[in-house]
Formats: sequence, C-alpha cells, structure tokens
Amino acid sequence: MDKITLGLICGAAFGIISAGIMVPMKLGDKRQKTESLIAAFLERFMLGFLIPVVCIGLNPIITGAILGLGLSVPTALITGLGPPSSVSVLSAASSSEL
Repeated sequence: MDKITLGLICGAAFGIISAGIMVPMKLGDKRQKTESLIAAFLERFMLGFLIPVVCIGLNPIITGAILGLGLSVPTALITGLGPPSSVSVLSAASSSEL
C-alpha cells in the first residue's frame, strides 16, 4: 500500500473516531456542535494523513510523536491544557488501591 492511501485511510479512521467521541457531548447550540465536530474531524484527519506521508529521516515512531505533539498542542492550549478525564480517573483509581 502506498503512503498516500495509508494516510487517507488512517486520516479518515482517526477523524471519524475523534468526531464520534464528541457526538454525545453537549456543546451549546447546534451550530457550535457542528463546528466542533468538523474541526475535530479535520484536525485528526490531517494528523492521520500526515504521519504516514511525512519522512524526515527519523524513526517513524519519533516522526509520529513529533507531528502528533506539534499539531495537537495548539488545540490543547486553546481548549484548556490538561490530561484527558480517563487518565485522571485511572490515576485516582490506582492511587486509591495503595
């Protein structure tokens, strides 16, 4: 499979998953929710598309980490930086077992 096809498949899959997770969220009015879903899909689509396509001469895992962080940090700063709620729940559960 060539890199472009892999990028399109990964981008579509990541975009659909990202937007799908946001569907049950309450985000104000219908227009705001639609804009948020489109933005989430497009951001993750581009991330999933770029990681297989870009070749900067490093290990693919390192390239993916650099691109993932570089493209996700601006959104995290805009929406409020913090760990995902699932990480907070897992860390609270593990610390309560001690």
